[in-house]
Amino acid sequence: MLCDCSDSLIDSVYLHGSVARGDATMGRSDLDVTLILTREPTLQDNQAIESVRLSLESRHPEVTKVDFDVGYLADVHAPENLCKWGFWLKHHCRCVYGNDLSNQFALFKPSRLIARAVNGDFPDVLAAYAQSIEAEKNDILTERLKRGASRKLIRATNVLRLVDALSWPESLEEHVDHFLVIYPEMQPQIAFFLCQQQVSDSDQGDFVEWLRFFSAWMQRQI
Repeated sequence: MLCDCSDSLIDSVYLHGSVARGDATMGRSDLDVTLILTREPTLQDNQAIESVRLSLESRHPEVTKVDFDVGYLADVHAPENLCKWGFWLKHHCRCVYGNDLSNQFALFKPSRLIARAVNGDFPDVLAAYAQSIEAEKNDILTERLKRGASRKLIRATNVLRLVDALSWPESLEEHVDHFLVIYPEMQPQIAFFLCQQQVSDSDQGDFVEWLRFFSAWMQRQI
């Protein structure tokens, strides 16, 4: 279905997250998809991609939402993006269509440098989530935003990983376990987001306050 967007636009398609790992839960898990495009998309291309995403979401109520992460071949091949795209494709993605670019990369040794290359954008991403949640009036969309923000925050805690840690966390629960080894005093805060990424039942204002607090706290630790 994705390849219908354009014969020349889609280089490869990957699954990542719980569906790729095989531990997704029906009605609770997202379908996370990484798209690698052969070039930067036009406005018409972006509209076609979004149409496909919405169609997949409506046809598959067994997942809570469908997320597309989009990259370009030039970025994947750029040497300065090795720690970001190379690691992401090699360690987190499963190719389901097109050229499996992960074969171009060797396995990456766990490091804080790579963790920060992948999730170092968390201040801007979480700030955007906070603004969107505050502005959203639709309860269903608000819950989706809160779940997405919670998952991003939990994954971003890996930027604070121990320098000599020897493994990569995979699931959100593993991210939390790794984080609490270093910051056990933050257990109530991280437990809140681990709960919210499944059932986002908190007050909208309270959630945003917790989100901004945790993001600011993380930035002070770097």
